[in-house]
Amino acid sequence: MPDTSVISSLVELTKQRDQLAIRAKLLATLMAATDAAWIVFCRLLPEGHVEVLDRVPSPSPGKSSKHYPTELFDRVDEFKRGAQMRRPVWVTDLNPYQAIIFLMNDADGHDDFIVLFNPELDGRDERTAVSILDLYENFVALIIENTQDALTGLLNRGAFDRDLEAAALAVSNRNRRCDPPKGCGYLAMLDIDHFKRINDRYGHLYGDEVLLLFAKILRQTFRGTDKLYRYGGEEFAVIIDHASETDIIAVIDRFRSAVETFNFPQVGRVTVSVGVAPIVSNNLPSNIVDRADHALYRAKENGRNQVQIYSYAAKYATADDAERDVELF
Repeated sequence: MPDTSVISSLVELTKQRDQLAIRAKLLATLMAATDAAWIVFCRLLPEGHVEVLDRVPSPSPGKSSKHYPTELFDRVDEFKRGAQMRRPVWVTDLNPYQAIIFLMNDADGHDDFIVLFNPELDGRDERTAVSILDLYENFVALIIENTQDALTGLLNRGAFDRDLEAAALAVSNRNRRCDPPKGCGYLAMLDIDHFKRINDRYGHLYGDEVLLLFAKILRQTFRGTDKLYRYGGEEFAVIIDHASETDIIAVIDRFRSAVETFNFPQVGRVTVSVGVAPIVSNNLPSNIVDRADHALYRAKENGRNQVQIYSYAAKYATADDAERDVELF
């Protein structure tokens, strides 16, 4: 008869829509389904060393009382072997635990691994873990398919609606005031200027290439923790978890400048207008979008190729904002 704790863990895993949350539930599911004393999530970095990103001890009293052998993560060749062979690697000469290294196949571009530690791991643990990781891989692929824009690879409008609602709710639950000098969450709405002219003059093939390259510049400019979306057509959005208003001005104007100076094939010069609004407590997502859209409209009306911030604290604007094509109102 199946273990109900494993089934419950799988149910919780499939409720998630964020990849980080899914990974957290994956570790809990593997712990419930195997005899592991420790489970470690780690990454093989391009520089050639293994970084431990998360770890879960067994909840059984005394089972994980001895720490897992950290020297395994100095044996980079074992992880490289797992990445090349794409199948589990056993390491049995450790003390006090044996280990099985599993490559994670979730299409995130990293060589990520799950490591199971226990004094007496066996083939059942390997088979069970492989089955759960296969389920995880299939589920993540389904999530990506349902949340990713087909052209640019950025998150889509459906993901944006869910994520903005979650961001607004998180701020309200923490009852965090928006303090521009110290930090707020922000929503940025970005619109490519005169995009219809590009399609009309050069055709949709070059228009699509502009969108692809625009998305690439977005990824290169913003942090990995910032969420990037194709909102619709030539409009994009960024949800920034926490930053000061000064940092927001700097990073978004750096992006605006990067677009302006980029030489788009055949098309040449392209510019972008940006509207930004803080994510504050007790605000509906629709209100936050309206404020960012209002700021974007102001940027368009004032001549395009600029950033406008809907701000509750215009006094925090710096002296050289005008030179950077950024206005607070």
